[in-house]
Amino acid sequence: MNNFYLKTKEYNNFQFYNDNRTVSEHHVEKLVNSFINDGQLVPIICYKLQNGKLIIVDGQHRFHAAKFLGRPVKYQVDNSLNSESVTVMNTIHKKFTIEDWVKRYASHKKEDYIKLSNIIEDYKGNFSITPIIEVFCLNYKSDGNSSNTQIKLGTYKIDTIKGHKIMSTALRCFEQTGNRDFLKAIAVKALRKCIKDHPNFEVKRFVHKVKNKKFNIYSSIVDTYAEILKIYNFNVKADHMRLS
Repeated sequence: MNNFYLKTKEYNNFQFYNDNRTVSEHHVEKLVNSFINDGQLVPIICYKLQNGKLIIVDGQHRFHAAKFLGRPVKYQVDNSLNSESVTVMNTIHKKFTIEDWVKRYASHKKEDYIKLSNIIEDYKGNFSITPIIEVFCLNYKSDGNSSNTQIKLGTYKIDTIKGHKIMSTALRCFEQTGNRDFLKAIAVKALRKCIKDHPNFEVKRFVHKVKNKKFNIYSSIVDTYAEILKIYNFNVKADHMRLS
């Protein structure tokens, strides 16, 4: 790559790869303040198309900051780069989040990732990203093949039926009790374990019981799992109706 840089105010000449992470307004704001005092110290890196358009491989936040200020964008061209370079370079400069990985594969038309991206948007107002990804994972494992690993490798498969059952149960418990502990990752993961271990787990029965029985959340999934079973089994006399 050349050591010199070019600059232009022709902002429409720049385009983005689908693989670029979602622009953070907070990060752009920080760069704007930095540019006001020090200018754009690091040029953005682009791939130049035959039609002259510049595809931003690294530096989309710098681009938006310069454009916001109406200043020329400093850039360098490196045509040895491609769409794969976006992930590599963004990971070096600013770590790719799991949601960034989901959106990356969704942009490549992977059906499971498109569904997961939409589900994340539906649920993230109440839940953090990690439990959403885990409970909707078809082949969730806690070892090296965890849901996060599958996301990054592009091998993630989604189970919408199981996932919605777990999330809707947590939401119904919260609506019944006003207890936000039901929305925490530990509680959601414990519910996942209960529903997985006990195919006869009756959601309606559990939701009804949490109205009258205090739910205590613990720092471990195992203890929270035991708490869920304790509530589920409360006042149940027949052994065949109890879960263990």
